[in-house]
Amino acid sequence: MLTRCRPAKSLAQLPIKPPGCRSITQSLSDNPSDTEVRNIAPTEKLPWNDFLHLRRQRHHAELIASVPSALLGLFGGLSYFATLEIDPSQLVLGVDPLILYGGATVACGGLGWLVGPVFGSTAWKIVHRKKAQLIEAREKEFYEHVKKNRVDPSRQSFNNPVPDHYAEKIGSVADYRRWLKDCRAYNKKANFGGSAGDLK
Repeated sequence: MLTRCRPAKSLAQLPIKPPGCRSITQSLSDNPSDTEVRNIAPTEKLPWNDFLHLRRQRHHAELIASVPSALLGLFGGLSYFATLEIDPSQLVLGVDPLILYGGATVACGGLGWLVGPVFGSTAWKIVHRKKAQLIEAREKEFYEHVKKNRVDPSRQSFNNPVPDHYAEKIGSVADYRRWLKDCRAYNKKANFGGSAGDLK
């Protein structure tokens, strides 16, 4: 039983809630402000909650950037294919030209949606360029934790889906602990079948 409270050095060693100690989840907010993150000295190691908060911000930036990028691709495709002369009596590649050009326009929008995260991630990195090395160091360490603890997706079933294989939904230490719990439940259910909640 722990009698002293010491700062955790790795994500896996974070204490749950030792009696009489202030846990890391209490000393750090789940959603630290940007000011708190910017005030971290370059020589310090980025706290886990701060890193996970920034990681979630990057994911949101990628999603947000996908919207205008998809619209731009959609309108770009529409403006191009709308100018083409269409002869309804002539097939294009064996397909009705209206259907073909309509599908190509939608495909342009889909391509824009896929390209959007690249612009969002780039913009996010520019904003947080001063902490790039700290974020990169934590990113590598976090990836090792995820790679070590994530489940085997080949054992999934309809009643036992994979719990966030790439850990994209983790935005705090509490989320990480919940993810570990879900992974353990998945493995128990995959190994023994039935409901993981019924296993002791």
